Amino acid sequence: MMNSFKNQFRGKLYYSLILSYAYLLILPLVMAIFFYVTSLSIVEEEIEKAGIASLEQYESIMESMFKQIQGIGYELETNFKISTIVNAKELNNKLRYDIYQLIQSLGRYYGNDYFIKSLFVYPKNHDILITKSGVMNLDTYVEQALMSEPNSLVAWKNIFDQKTDSGFVTLPSKDNTSFISFLSPFHDTNKQVIGNVGVIIDHHKIKKMLNTTKWMKGSVAYVMSDTGETIVSSNGSIKMIGNDWDLSKDYFKQTINNNSYLVFTRQSKVSGYYYVLTVPEKVFYVKATRLRQMILLFTLICLIAGVTLAVWFSAKNYNPVQNILHIFREQDKNAMEGKDEIKYIEASIHKVINEMKKVESRIEKQTLQLRNQFLRRLINGCYSHEIETHALLELYDVRFEGDLYQIALIYVESDDTLLEDMGETASHDVLNYKMLLIEKLYKELLEDIANSYIVEMGKYFVVIMNNLDQELTQEDIRLKAKKASLTIKEILSAKFGLFVSIALSDINKGIDQISLSYDQAVNTMEYALLFGRQEVTDYTSIKKMGCKIEKGFYTFDKERKLISLIRSGEYHEGFAVLDMMLHQLLKSEVSVEYARCTVFAMVNTLSNIFSELSQKASQSWELELNEIMHAIMNCNSIEDIRKIMYRTFQEAEKNFKSNHSSDQKVKEICKFIKHNYQDYNLNVSMIANVFQMNIAYLSSFFKSTMGVNISKYLNNVRLEKAKILLKNDNITIKEIASMCGLGDSGTFIRVFKKVEGVTPGKYRKYM
Repeated sequence: MMNSFKNQFRGKLYYSLILSYAYLLILPLVMAIFFYVTSLSIVEEEIEKAGIASLEQYESIMESMFKQIQGIGYELETNFKISTIVNAKELNNKLRYDIYQLIQSLGRYYGNDYFIKSLFVYPKNHDILITKSGVMNLDTYVEQALMSEPNSLVAWKNIFDQKTDSGFVTLPSKDNTSFISFLSPFHDTNKQVIGNVGVIIDHHKIKKMLNTTKWMKGSVAYVMSDTGETIVSSNGSIKMIGNDWDLSKDYFKQTINNNSYLVFTRQSKVSGYYYVLTVPEKVFYVKATRLRQMILLFTLICLIAGVTLAVWFSAKNYNPVQNILHIFREQDKNAMEGKDEIKYIEASIHKVINEMKKVESRIEKQTLQLRNQFLRRLINGCYSHEIETHALLELYDVRFEGDLYQIALIYVESDDTLLEDMGETASHDVLNYKMLLIEKLYKELLEDIANSYIVEMGKYFVVIMNNLDQELTQEDIRLKAKKASLTIKEILSAKFGLFVSIALSDINKGIDQISLSYDQAVNTMEYALLFGRQEVTDYTSIKKMGCKIEKGFYTFDKERKLISLIRSGEYHEGFAVLDMMLHQLLKSEVSVEYARCTVFAMVNTLSNIFSELSQKASQSWELELNEIMHAIMNCNSIEDIRKIMYRTFQEAEKNFKSNHSSDQKVKEICKFIKHNYQDYNLNVSMIANVFQMNIAYLSSFFKSTMGVNISKYLNNVRLEKAKILLKNDNITIKEIASMCGLGDSGTFIRVFKKVEGVTPGKYRKYM
């Protein structure tokens, strides 16, 4: 079965591995190509250097020859006897004798050391031409001595007449050939040419000299005019090969007779002619062939070795892959049909990893739930045997390293802003977010002195703090815990819109005293809520309070007076009596139990009298009264009860005397918000304090009347003002945020984008 499996799936993955290893051959191939191109470039560079060196050698020889000829020409030009002959008006005996002497002297310029074919003196006035052979006519000299064609005579005379200064010229000869000559003219007083001295160069000697010089194989040296006309060449060819060449370039490639040549050029500084050296391009290929063959051989060896190794490594590495495939296939025999092995392995591994993550996530959640359940048991006093407890602490990674414990109890009074920011997030996610937030803050602020763990207990969050620093006194620990709690309370309200009350227990020794710490924290929280304490309250500040209240605080007479005032419709006077008793209760140092009983007695009195009045009122008032009494029973503090009672008296007065409109209170709240929206500290808590209302009731009351959350209404007022200010480009985003009570620019941008869908900057840009 295993062998059939291998045969079935050997194709795709096996050849994929071969292809993967084959990619490794790209590097040596690229290197071979690089070396090949680089070596050709180097060889071509060397050829160019060799050609330039040969050209410089050629230039040196020719420049020496031209300087020799130029020197002879200048020497003849300054010869007194020649000047006398040319300037003579008549051909007399004295002149003939001078001519004879001149003929004798010209012979010394001929010899092996000179490249002279012929010397002549041409006195134009006498129409004769003087050479070492004697005196003759110009046409005879051209036709017989130089073997030139008769029609060359006219060209010669034109050159003699037009050449006004000394220098090299090209004199035509037979068969479209030319002579290089140095011509020096003589002038009369009118600057007219009256004669010439010429030195004609022997091309055969130049050719012989060039042939004795060692050039590169197949090279040909030329002397060319600036029009590309070949005058002299080392191979004797005078074909018109350079008439379309750009001789101003030092080096170029050119096709000659269907063969490619490298052409090197240099202009003579003496004669003005061009020295041209042509080298067959095949010389370059001959030198590069061996190098090219070696590189190709190296490349071939690399290819063969690479393919062989690719096949071998692919076969070797495929075996463990087959074993892995076999394991996965045993789990799901039909899963791999028609699939690539690599993709199948990847999918299988991802599947295993995802399953492991799910298991880990479930284990983590279960562990967290079990840990929280264990902590709740400790808080509720279900303390097991010490050995069992320590084992569970280690199992749930709860590190109680000290022996002193303190409980922080957190009660969330309002989270409207947080809920608005989180949108439609599930309620359990919001709860987890609050827990993580509070736990993180306690861990960061108390990391040096305590380990902190949080658990949810009904309407409270319970933080267990276990002291780590054994050197601190209990008073030091208590102060640090209270300071940290105050900081946390401020952070939660300022940055997250989470308004909380925090109560701290006393510091107790031993893990079995955690439940006692919890009871202390609960009593402290009830006291703080009942008496409206806004700061962080600790158990030590209330544990010694007793019932120090005056006798007859809530007597039968006061109760009857309160009932009488309400029945008679004197609501303001009735509330004044009730308010006086509540203030006395707030200022008194009484126990929580006594204060709670007193408040319940007052609530019971009001419940009875308002129930009696509601029978005479409208049905809507009766429904509203039921909601009010329900809110009073759910109040946590005396101050909240006072605010609701005050509103109840107002509602009763409005219902029974009709002296207030139904939405007057909401209008006042809206007006207050519109007048104070610039205050950064303006929030739901401040509004509730100003209007003497419970935060929860204010939120419910405002939303039922306006149809919108009060926090959202406040943000809308601020954002509408911000839109108006955004029209003024001179006001910065930071300034607008401050002017609208939104604090820093980060908060402003976040709130604006959430409501409008764009940032303030983009809104300003497109408005």
